[in-house]
Amino acid sequence: MQPEKKDKVLLIIPAYNEEKNIAGVINDLRAHNPFYDILVVDDGSSDKMTAVLDRLKAAYIAAPVNLGYGAALQLGYKYAVLYNYDTVIQFDGDGQHNASDIIGLYQTYVSKQADIVIGSRFLDNKDTSTTFFRTLGNKLLSAVLLKFTKKRLFDITSGFQVLRRGVFEYYSQTGHFPDDYPDIDVLAEMLIRGNKIVEKPITINKRLSGTSMHAGPYFILYFFKTLLSLVMIVIRHKANIEA
Repeated sequence: MQPEKKDKVLLIIPAYNEEKNIAGVINDLRAHNPFYDILVVDDGSSDKMTAVLDRLKAAYIAAPVNLGYGAALQLGYKYAVLYNYDTVIQFDGDGQHNASDIIGLYQTYVSKQADIVIGSRFLDNKDTSTTFFRTLGNKLLSAVLLKFTKKRLFDITSGFQVLRRGVFEYYSQTGHFPDDYPDIDVLAEMLIRGNKIVEKPITINKRLSGTSMHAGPYFILYFFKTLLSLVMIVIRHKANIEA
């Protein structure tokens, strides 16, 4: 789908050691979304991903060291603010997302006048590849989010999102965005601030190469860290109201 008139759209792909996946991702995006600019943020990869990006003539920013997923996204946000983009679309670099789904997300973004649209793997139970513990963790965190914000979101860890400028401009600022896992805490803060978040079902592919940052024991750490972060956001919000 061609962007709305005067809507300047940037596709941000945070990627770490995705040498074997990134070419397929870029080619898929170029085939389905010729109207959007694409930026890969290489989060200090140790493989030859940048050589692949050079061969593809793809725009990228290369961090000197591994900063973390959130910090990589924030670099993309800063770029989007600097070059006056109106809309950002986040898209993972591991090949699990389908570029053909972007049309539906963007249409929802426009028609619903949303601030954030989440590409949801669980809204229509389309994802059958996620592990039992990750699915359980997502449901538990979603329940906590519902408790604190009165808003139910089914896929709080999706890296496939459309963001309005007011959102990514806020999170481009120092101290406003987590360096590692910006998921439930970011969504909670946006809901508390009054932003409109909607979900749109997407299809998901099996990762062909590499390891997810949420794999194995890392997801247990992720679960408790994001839970603590959410609680702190709620406490801080209540303190601001009382003040």
